[in-house]
Amino acid sequence: MKKYALCIVIVIFILWVAGCGAQSGSGASGIDSKTDEDSAEQIEDETDTTRKETSDEVRKLCMEIYEETRTQPLEMMQAIIQKLGERGYSAVDSRNQIDMTRKEQVLSFCESVEQRKEASLTILVPETPEKLDGYYLSTENGNVEVVKEHYQYNNDCFEKTGSVSYSADTWKYTQEGYLIFTGSSYSEQSYVLTMSDVPEVTALRVEPLDNKCRELNRLYMLPTGYEKNNMFLCDWDEEDYGELEFYDVFDRFYAMRNGQAVPYVADENISVGMIYQIGQEEFETVLMEYLPADLNSIRSHTKYLSENKVYEYRPRGFYEAESPNIPYPEVVGYAADDDGTLTLTVNAVYPSEGTSKAYTHEVMIRPLQDGGFQYLSNKMLPSKDDYDTGWHTERLTEEEWNDAYADKAVRMVSEAVSESVSDELPQPYAVYMEVLEQIMTQYSDPAGRIFEFDESRDKMEDSFFAIHDVDEDGRQELVFRFYEHQADGFTEIIYSYDEKNGVLLMNRKEYEAWEEEKTPHFYEMNVTFHPATEESVKGIETAYEQVKVYARHADGWLFGAVDPSMISYLLYDMNQDGRLELIVNLKQGSGMYSDNYFYTLTEDMEFVKLPIVTLCDSQERDWISVFDIASYEYMKAYRDNTGVIYYEGKDYQRDGSDIGYVETGFYYLKGGAVYQDSIRQSTIYSDVETGEEEIHYYRMATNYNTADTEEITDKTYEDIREDYICGMTELSVYHNWVYFKGEEITDNKVKPEVICDRFLQSYLGSL
Repeated sequence: MKKYALCIVIVIFILWVAGCGAQSGSGASGIDSKTDEDSAEQIEDETDTTRKETSDEVRKLCMEIYEETRTQPLEMMQAIIQKLGERGYSAVDSRNQIDMTRKEQVLSFCESVEQRKEASLTILVPETPEKLDGYYLSTENGNVEVVKEHYQYNNDCFEKTGSVSYSADTWKYTQEGYLIFTGSSYSEQSYVLTMSDVPEVTALRVEPLDNKCRELNRLYMLPTGYEKNNMFLCDWDEEDYGELEFYDVFDRFYAMRNGQAVPYVADENISVGMIYQIGQEEFETVLMEYLPADLNSIRSHTKYLSENKVYEYRPRGFYEAESPNIPYPEVVGYAADDDGTLTLTVNAVYPSEGTSKAYTHEVMIRPLQDGGFQYLSNKMLPSKDDYDTGWHTERLTEEEWNDAYADKAVRMVSEAVSESVSDELPQPYAVYMEVLEQIMTQYSDPAGRIFEFDESRDKMEDSFFAIHDVDEDGRQELVFRFYEHQADGFTEIIYSYDEKNGVLLMNRKEYEAWEEEKTPHFYEMNVTFHPATEESVKGIETAYEQVKVYARHADGWLFGAVDPSMISYLLYDMNQDGRLELIVNLKQGSGMYSDNYFYTLTEDMEFVKLPIVTLCDSQERDWISVFDIASYEYMKAYRDNTGVIYYEGKDYQRDGSDIGYVETGFYYLKGGAVYQDSIRQSTIYSDVETGEEEIHYYRMATNYNTADTEEITDKTYEDIREDYICGMTELSVYHNWVYFKGEEITDNKVKPEVICDRFLQSYLGSL
């Protein structure tokens, strides 16, 4: 099916081109005295008669091309460009990998520019078999005007999808055989974003290049290139790797070896630093496939942790971003040496800087018998001008990285999944489950206390339990609350398990709820009670099965930071389907600003990260907002008639000390994604001296530029919320956020047993 689709695309492309050629006459030249408008119309207009006359011939030609090329993209492009040339057009691919057709037309036009004569020229530049740019050039008095039109295959034909026009600011034909011209065009959308015109840069190779050079370039140079690595920016060889950045070449080699980008990526939040631990076999195998480096060379240029047999790896982040305008390599010469190696002479073609030779370097390659190859050296050749590598940003050193993320969160991710999580429910939870099961089945506790329940009612009716650190000694206690009918009131009994000595302290204290002076302030301690039912008690074991999975995948969600209290974790069933979600909240600034991360488990108990979709009044928005969800433990939530639960949230931002912006709305889990829907907003103006506030209310806007344009009354503001939750059922919700103490985090790691205990606390403490 894919081959057939590609065949059809070629048919349509050549039909379109054939129509263009038929209109200009057989063998028509692409340079003439027509105006730009006439040239554009030449390609735009295509009659049904022309299609019918050429259809059979072109379809036959297409099948011949298809059989010859076997749908190889490069060969398809060569066939297309060849046909464009046969129809009278100067044509070259956008990546300059195929010799230009009708180059004499371009040279003639350049001569007209130099001699200040009038002339026009059409150059067609295919990007892919489905996309093509048409450049319609005209010159008068040495000035060059450019009309660039974009065509794309759609609905069985090529349609014009865009057009820009501009005057060429620079125009030159280089010694290396490139035509380079630049200018700036106007785009309303771009101007709104950047307040400037769009820079236009075009570099087209006119002079042919040896096919062997092109082949060597595709095999050895383009896969690595100049982006985010310094392999071809410094001198090195297999005896001395000098300043070669091994982590950067690992990124490039990984993609070359595996056919996909390296999976060890930076966090979505630019303020979070990521550290991975990659197994030595994987790391060394990738590097050694393309470099003849020994272990000493690799480990002297990287950070190797011998005790764990892993390499520490920090992906490039915000501080190591590069310019998008990057040169590309072009092999212009080669020599085969007696030892079987190849020495390539390479120019760095840098269109953005208006040069087809920013610098030149020599690369030595050793082809291998299995079809692979290794890079042996790179040598920068001297030039009369200093070469510019302004696009390139070096990776941060470890010291620079630590300084950059000194006051930010850090995530440590290792290759292996932790297997050290116990399958047994940890203490004191296992003991407390036994106590509860005895009370529920035998109506007595391990101390021999007999519970006299009301015979006229369900024995466990109005009985509850909580597992909570009542006395704040760092250990969890079991609180059993039951209705004592003789006293006509509730009684709470607290059990404490001494894990060190394996002793259950029973009847540690007994409080009668109707005697106020004896009642602990459970409400003030945010103690969450669960009904004393078999389902609730067994739910502890069910929760632990999921907690174990999260503990084993801690590298996927755990943050380390200078102040761990700024990172909160919540284990909660967001949609009450029995699977617990893990929510991580990273507070920033004063603590009111935060980022949220959501994770869940599949039916097969696989750990996955949930995507977040931000909305404005149920519509997609064009800028990001994040609710400060961990700032509120008690919140209102609502369930709609489909079972989706909406949790109330808000995003608070400040502009100086006197202006605050507030978005309010709801977030919910639906269809494998978390949606944050902001439904209204307000602006608060504060008088710092008097403390008085002035609040203005607004509807939410999906476009940032139209926000705060429609002010509404406070009643309309409230009505927006009421309309949103209309018909929903209100729920009582309490979120028990937990965090890890500084002493519990070592090398950005937390022991599995600590994770399990803390997550069980979050689960049992939430409602």
